[in-house]
Amino acid sequence: MSWFFDLGLAGLVFIGLCVWLIRKVAKAAGTEGDLEAERLQRALADELSLARSKATAAATPTTTPTTTAKATATTNQNQNANKRENEAANQNEQEHENVLGQQEQENIFARADLTAAAPAHLPLISDLVAEREQSARAQHKGPTDVPRRIEVLWVRSTATHAVWCERRHAATLAARAMTRDVICVALIERGRVTERWSFG
Repeated sequence: MSWFFDLGLAGLVFIGLCVWLIRKVAKAAGTEGDLEAERLQRALADELSLARSKATAAATPTTTPTTTAKATATTNQNQNANKRENEAANQNEQEHENVLGQQEQENIFARADLTAAAPAHLPLISDLVAEREQSARAQHKGPTDVPRRIEVLWVRSTATHAVWCERRHAATLAARAMTRDVICVALIERGRVTERWSFG
């Protein structure tokens, strides 16, 4: 009887392994079927998009060499016209920037005493002040109610140096107690600022 029991127990283990193996094979076959369905769907999608593109191409009118030449000539004329318009717009923009630059320079020196200033030094000083103005505005976070952070009070020039006084306003009118006057000096050689200092 124990022989039968040993054989039956081994048979049960064998049957259990067979059932487990059959389940694994069935699961793998199902996964393979799903993958095959996806491949088939992708292949059909490619064929469907190809058929749509052919239908679109067939629906558009065919062009003859004459219409192609006309279209090319029209395109070239449009490109030339656009190029001329862009050049005119760039020239107008450059003129506008020059006018704005002149107005900006006049605004920077609106209240300044320029009696002892060399006219050649004013654009250089204007650039330095505008740069400092942008820097001051970039450093401030939040709203500001001051139209101009840096105001030039006076300018004095020698052959090689320009000296001016800047009133550096606070970012808001409420903080106007922090406004201070700063003396700035620039060494100018060959029409360029080579060194600069500020005191105050």
